[in-house]
Amino acid sequence: MANQPDILRLLTDADQMEYLLDIRMREEIERLDGIPNFTPSEFTFFTNAADNMNVCNAYKIMQNQYVMRESDKIDFEKAMNTLETIHQKLIANPAWLGCQQIK
Repeated sequence: MANQPDILRLLTDADQMEYLLDIRMREEIERLDGIPNFTPSEFTFFTNAADNMNVCNAYKIMQNQYVMRESDKIDFEKAMNTLETIHQKLIANPAWLGCQQIK
């Protein structure tokens, strides 16, 4: 999915990214259990997932429960490499790092 044209376009389109991030930040304020003081660039999953055994184990469980054909399964290392590619594209998008907390 990371190579789908619409996804690639979103990752590089600062205006669209800013629009979606604004929705996300407003939702966090309005949601009862939201986390309003946390911007997406502070999300540590991108930098910590590959080394987290809980994430690795949960990924394997997910693959075994929801991916029926062995040929469709994606190994954890490949998934983490794709996650890192997405993270680098997000960092390159000025809207991602420029996202501010809504006051």
